[in-house]
Amino acid sequence: PLLYRALNERPSFAPAEVLEQLRSHYAHIARKNLRFTAELFRILDCLEAHAISAIPLKGPLLAESVYGDLAMRDFSDLDVLIHSRDVGRAKGALQRLDYSLAMSLSDAEERAYLAAGYEYTFDGPAGRNLLELQWNILPRFYAVAFDVDELFARSGTVPLCGRTVRALSPEDLFL
Repeated sequence: PLLYRALNERPSFAPAEVLEQLRSHYAHIARKNLRFTAELFRILDCLEAHAISAIPLKGPLLAESVYGDLAMRDFSDLDVLIHSRDVGRAKGALQRLDYSLAMSLSDAEERAYLAAGYEYTFDGPAGRNLLELQWNILPRFYAVAFDVDELFARSGTVPLCGRTVRALSPEDLFL
C-alpha cells in the first residue's frame, strides 16, 4: 500500500502494469480491512451490550492512527483487550456472534491457562483465527508486567471510520 501511494503520486516512475498490480492489491486490502473493521464494531458493540469494557489493539486502529488510512496497513486478525475478570462473560457474549474458541480446554486447563496465558483465539463467521481476545499484553514468560487496569484507566477515545472507540494512551501504545 505504501509503495502504491508513492508511485500513484508519480506514475511515470513505474510501468503501467506494475502500477495496476499495486492498485489492485491496495484495493483488495482496503476491502478486506473495511470488512474486518465492520466486524470489529460488531464485536465491540456485543461486548458493550454485556457491560464488558474493551480496547481494540493493532489492526484497523493502528492503520488509522499511524497512517491516517485504513488501507495502508495489512492485517489478518482483530485484537481486543479486556479485563481478565471479564473473560468468561466475553466468551459467552461472543458465542452469540457465532465465535468459538480455536482450542478446547477442561475447566482445570482453562483456569491454568487464564493464570499463565494472555489471549484466546476465536474462529468466527469471517474466518479462522480472526479474533484474539487478550487479557494481558504479553505472555507471562516475557516477565514484562503490564497492569491492564492501569492501561484502561489511561485509555482515551479516538475516531475510527466514523465512530469513536477506546484506545490505549499514546504512551502505552508506544510501549
